[in-house]
Amino acid sequence: MRRDSTIDHIVARCKAADRSALGELYDALVARVYRFVYFRVTSREDAEDLTEQIFVRIFEHIGQFDERGIPFEAWVFRIARNMIIDFYREHKVAVVPLEEALHVPDPGTSPEEQTVTALQMEDVRSAIPKLPETYGEIIVLKFIEELDNEEISRILEKPVSHVRVLQSRAIQKLKEILRV
Repeated sequence: MRRDSTIDHIVARCKAADRSALGELYDALVARVYRFVYFRVTSREDAEDLTEQIFVRIFEHIGQFDERGIPFEAWVFRIARNMIIDFYREHKVAVVPLEEALHVPDPGTSPEEQTVTALQMEDVRSAIPKLPETYGEIIVLKFIEELDNEEISRILEKPVSHVRVLQSRAIQKLKEILRV
């Protein structure tokens, strides 16, 4: 993960039982965690609920976090990934309604560009659940979260070379689904 000394400092404060640091940590990571979850589950409501549960788990176990070469953000995404897997085991949900697609427009783009981007995001959002689980995770981590292969390797606990192969296959499969 991109090393962020601010996050490291906040985590240290959390581990030292500084309650205000928990809010700072939440504020620093909630958008990224929500986005990761949102692209993997069936609705905004599920994404919001799951994101809340993820942060509860993080806060409950933050004292157990020990870096050992794994950045805090990788630990967070592992928790999120595992909770998404649990969510699907419990709910047996496979279809994502297209109307649930979310796009937050960039205020610096024209309405036409925003519309094209929104339509592309809807297409990708609806295609991700059709991918094998690992491929969907790779697509979200690489292109939505903009993580590099080494970061993804840590989150998925797979060798970087394997991540590259999975990424290539995921892109190919996504192209097939999107018929690009």
